[in-house]
Amino acid sequence: MIYRDILLYLFYVIVSSYGLFQIKNAGGGYFGFPFLFGLFCYGAGFVIWIIILKLNPLSTAFPIAASSLIIATQLVGYFALGEKFSSLKLVAILLVLSGIVLFYLDGRKG
Repeated sequence: MIYRDILLYLFYVIVSSYGLFQIKNAGGGYFGFPFLFGLFCYGAGFVIWIIILKLNPLSTAFPIAASSLIIATQLVGYFALGEKFSSLKLVAILLVLSGIVLFYLDGRKG
């Protein structure tokens, strides 16, 4: 089960953050292909989120999914959009990762 959960969260984060990237980076307005494809990906991420919720308690799933998406958007912002990244953000990401692990471990107990 742990591998299934990790794959679902990973797929959710990749699809959702890619969708956000496409929406942010769409130069053709709201009806261009990049924007619509981004919207599709973000919607697909929502469907994956529903599956995650069916398989995990909300009190575990939400913190893990939200935190993972925060980390992913920081990385996409830096690597794909040229946004600034600082050592303080790196420390924050490490703390968030620690929290994700703790939430997951605690959620598996109940």
